[in-house]
Amino acid sequence: MKIVKQPRKKVVYGMVAIAAAFSVAAGAETLNSDKVLAKNEQQASNTQKISEDEAVRIALEKAGYKKEEVKDLKVKLDRDDERGSREVYEVEFTHERTEYEVDIDPVTKKVLYYEMDQQND
Repeated sequence: MKIVKQPRKKVVYGMVAIAAAFSVAAGAETLNSDKVLAKNEQQASNTQKISEDEAVRIALEKAGYKKEEVKDLKVKLDRDDERGSREVYEVEFTHERTEYEVDIDPVTKKVLYYEMDQQND
């Protein structure tokens, strides 16, 4: 007959303690991430933003046009709810029968969104 030993209570309690420690660490990491996010947002709000003219230049460069080649040019600094409520420059314009929409990060100058819509009249 084979004798099977039961796990000792110390081992079981030790495993529970380890699981609890991981839970606390995960919670601390979440809190830490929230603090980092808040700090990054604060730094971004203190960072120099590009001008509307610079946003227009970037959008037109992306589309391959000069300012005098487009019409119905609109630009505004707005909060984008789809991107965590961060600020973006929304630049819209038309060239011939194509409408363009370009979203630009006002701090990094990166194009976040680019869309062309051909109008069929």
